[in-house]
Amino acid sequence: MEQYIREAMAQGYMCLSTSPPLAGVFFVKKKDGGLRPCVDYRGLKELLVKYPYPFPLVPAAFEQLRLAWYFTRLDLRSSYNLIRIRKGDEWKTDFITSSGHYECLVLLYGLATAPLIFQAYINEVLREFLGKSVLAYIDDILIYWRITKQLRCGEVAESAFVDLKTAFSTVPVLQQPDPERPFIVVADAPDVGQPWSHILIDFVTDLPASEGNTTILVIMDYFYKMVRFIPLKGIPTALETADLLFRNVFRQFGLSKDIVSDRGAQFTSRLWKELLAKLNITVSLTSGYHPQANGQVERVNQELGKFLHLYCQ
Repeated sequence: MEQYIREAMAQGYMCLSTSPPLAGVFFVKKKDGGLRPCVDYRGLKELLVKYPYPFPLVPAAFEQLRLAWYFTRLDLRSSYNLIRIRKGDEWKTDFITSSGHYECLVLLYGLATAPLIFQAYINEVLREFLGKSVLAYIDDILIYWRITKQLRCGEVAESAFVDLKTAFSTVPVLQQPDPERPFIVVADAPDVGQPWSHILIDFVTDLPASEGNTTILVIMDYFYKMVRFIPLKGIPTALETADLLFRNVFRQFGLSKDIVSDRGAQFTSRLWKELLAKLNITVSLTSGYHPQANGQVERVNQELGKFLHLYCQ
């Protein structure tokens, strides 16, 4: 902390303050392992007037990049410190440390309006190039180029091109999509997204008796959203639940790969776990008292309740 204060004062980023101390300061770790100073300006944030300036939109950014071939990424160092705080407002940025308290002469990380203020600043600096060859998002600047003339390929280039084609056809490759061209799925995925490979199970209980049935077993296909409703006279055991699955799902669609359920006694029993383990079916249990974790089947249960209510009326 003391080293940071000394360097910041030497660079003219801050000075000693005589105003009442407002905020504390701490460091957060950056992606490159370095430390970034941040001041806790939550109190000041309540009083700040929001800066009306938009961030770049992601769809617009992709539209600019779709025809680009070459990219250079720049990350500005200490970017916020390039903007001075308006004269007379420095005391509002006062913060305290163990060695004293100080006020900022330039923008620091922590001010709520700093990102938008810097976005407006960098857009003004790069206005001539924005949308043509430069994309700026706060302190991250992307420079891109488009090929505008025919390139001549020699023997070395031709060999490199063949190697590239081989590489592109043997490993997954990411590139910017062109929304003006049709999208075609060319990957062979026979084991992905098959119907009834992942199913959701739940019980609707305590219903008015109908032909002796008071419970409904709800089995839902995660892929097609197909649902099977099985009326029961009561809540089944683990063995009875497994038998219902075999007769109503596995016999017609084959074994599933994963079964999602709540933590009912049937689904946490040793018999249930060992039986599914023998069949290479994974068991996914939702967290207790949190029905949203099995939200799709819970939503089906709500619709089922509406239909039953209308039918009974």
